[in-house]
Amino acid sequence: MVSDPEWVRRLFMKRETRRVNNDATITLLGKLFEVSPSLIGQRIEVRFEPRILDTVLIYSDDEFLGEAKPVNLADNARIKRERYNQSVTDLSFHEALRKEER
Repeated sequence: MVSDPEWVRRLFMKRETRRVNNDATITLLGKLFEVSPSLIGQRIEVRFEPRILDTVLIYSDDEFLGEAKPVNLADNARIKRERYNQSVTDLSFHEALRKEER
């Protein structure tokens, strides 16, 4: 007899690979989920039950990293995002010169 039924349930979850978007989200079966911002740009493995997306587990190299949470679109629309910070190398020579004068 198995002593941990949760372990068995996780063993038979569907597994797929996703790349984390720049806004720390992934798409799974047409739904948007948020993950830790520290995973942006990385490939992760998601484990889930296709009929019940109540639990989406995040793994990397078989190490459990946490759970993905469904994105609440109304809340997400209100989040203030950091603006892209232009570096001097992204500026034209003229713009860089003006920025140095300030």
